[in-house]
Amino acid sequence: MTLTIYCPICDSNSLYLLSKDAYSFYRCSKCALVFVHPLPSEEFLGQEVYSPKSGYQGNKAKDLSQSSLTAKQAPILEALVTLKPGGRLLDVGCSNGQFMFWAQKRGLKVTGVELNEATASIAKTNGLDVFQGTLTQANFPDQSFDLIFLGDLIEHVSDPRAIIKDCQRLLVPSGFLAIVTPNLDCFWARSTFILFKLFKIPWSVLTPPHHLCQFSTTNLRQLLINQDFQIKQTWYHHPSLKYELGMTHLWGAYKHDKKIRTLVYTLGSYALYTLFFVFNYLSYPFRRSDFGLVMIVKKILV
Repeated sequence: MTLTIYCPICDSNSLYLLSKDAYSFYRCSKCALVFVHPLPSEEFLGQEVYSPKSGYQGNKAKDLSQSSLTAKQAPILEALVTLKPGGRLLDVGCSNGQFMFWAQKRGLKVTGVELNEATASIAKTNGLDVFQGTLTQANFPDQSFDLIFLGDLIEHVSDPRAIIKDCQRLLVPSGFLAIVTPNLDCFWARSTFILFKLFKIPWSVLTPPHHLCQFSTTNLRQLLINQDFQIKQTWYHHPSLKYELGMTHLWGAYKHDKKIRTLVYTLGSYALYTLFFVFNYLSYPFRRSDFGLVMIVKKILV
């Protein structure tokens, strides 16, 4: 008997796409969401993937006064401060609290939620109000916040609909939600997928078990509209070549076996990735999207 795999955001049938790092990925036949199935357990994610012993995000700044916003974060903060000056901001998946720290400097009242004990501790050491655990465990009252930020977070959760529902509940009427996530419907994702199909270069876009769901502009927009949000702003940023090359895991494979053939394959793959990266960068003015998606939406009254 064939097992039917359902999409976690629209419940449609999904088909097997590929495997990476022992995880299977499926693509929804209706909305094109790409997701991991079966999902790793919450216990595994909490104890092995996002725990201090995993080393995840172990390179984060400890003195936030010496840090600065990234080029990706700065325009988001500017937009949120403009939309709700002096508002209450919730940063879900706040890591070491860097975004919160600078949001507070801009007059926002900040609260954070972070699963990773090590990075949550950094945020607390810098005087920030952070709950260490999940958003569900934090159990904030309804309509507690004017602004919510999901910065590179929604792709990490096993139930995207549930976290968007939580955001809807936690926002005041006419509150704003900002989301940052990778976008599969772009030249970079499509071209590197072609490299995977033609040359078996591991698709850097998929990064299990950290990223469980991979969105496009279209299906993320539809998910938000279905949860009574109105799209207000959308923009994009370029991928990081260093990060994308790292996510192929090719250099690690070479260091493991030290074979000349593996080295040649790795360097050739890096050259192709670099070529596509340069073309992606230069052609951006002629396209409507890129790999990094930023979407700001407004809670609407129903």
